[in-house]
Amino acid sequence: MVAVKRDKRNNDSLGTGRRKTSVARVRVRAGSGKITVNRRPFEEYFKFDAD
Repeated sequence: MVAVKRDKRNNDSLGTGRRKTSVARVRVRAGSGKITVNRRPFEEYFKFDAD
């Protein structure tokens, strides 16, 4: 189940997803399309090995 809310201060969309004891929180805002995870670029956080 995912709960989605709006932050009234800066119009961000806030989402929370839960499964068992895990919790994932996401904040989506208008901008350049750049994705960051824990203040790191997406490509640095999720490294994929090419075979």
